[in-house]
Amino acid sequence: MSGEPKYPFEEQGRRLRLLRQAERIPSGLAFAKLLNWPQSSMSQFETGARRVPMDKALQLRAKVPGFDPLWLWEGDRRGLSYDLRIRIEEEEAKEATGELVRREG
Repeated sequence: MSGEPKYPFEEQGRRLRLLRQAERIPSGLAFAKLLNWPQSSMSQFETGARRVPMDKALQLRAKVPGFDPLWLWEGDRRGLSYDLRIRIEEEEAKEATGELVRREG
């Protein structure tokens, strides 16, 4: 594997998925419904095939307490609330553990 992302906005998609999981929303479809976004758009955002545009990021900010679009776009955690940051870090730890288990398995 080359280590290069499959999609241009893969890291942004990963962060969107982490946000969804931190909010305890079970699927991209459920998240899309909550935000009134087309499911196809959510899928493209979560895979990183498309960048989350400003209007959608602002909708996220209005719906998710403590969310900062800069974290989504650039990975800058400084604007996240403490509570949301902790929940995201918990999801990252689960993801990292899952990756380790898959590699060893």
